[in-house]
Amino acid sequence: MKLSRLESADLVSSDLLQEKQVILDKYKYALRFIGVDFSNEVVQEALLFNHYGFEEALQATIAYWHWLLQQQQLFYGNATLIKALEERWRARYWKDEYLDKPEFRHPRDIFWDEAAQHLGRNLRNQAIVDIVEDDDEALHIVFCTGRSSPLINVKYKGWDWLKNNAQEQIEEKQRLNKLLHSRR
Repeated sequence: MKLSRLESADLVSSDLLQEKQVILDKYKYALRFIGVDFSNEVVQEALLFNHYGFEEALQATIAYWHWLLQQQQLFYGNATLIKALEERWRARYWKDEYLDKPEFRHPRDIFWDEAAQHLGRNLRNQAIVDIVEDDDEALHIVFCTGRSSPLINVKYKGWDWLKNNAQEQIEEKQRLNKLLHSRR
């Protein structure tokens, strides 16, 4: 969810959009998990045009979901978020631990941990230098050679493919380093 790509984003200053995006990025996976539909135009407008208490409203929405879950009551993600933003809900019952739920984690962080399990930390750390997100929120693995591959390839091609690719990237980097040093 990129606020700057929304239809009415040009009505909000780019500085404010950037500030709000940093905040939203922290909570967007939790909000998606609890049922907020970011493709809903009313949700988009609420996110764009309600500035004051923005982070607290996001926190209050998640905290309210937690409370309703304990009470075994229904939660309406879109309606709750919109109301929290419009009414500037305060996050009185917010706990930072709420974001520790595995379901709320960024897919980049989940991949990083899984890569350590499947490749080993040493191979992962040597071969993979970053996981970046493009404007369409697609994640890409950046290898030590500077090459990248869409993260979705791991899902389709498997961990063995990634392991082989990672080893090839390290070997290629070593060849390039040797070549570079031999020219000096």
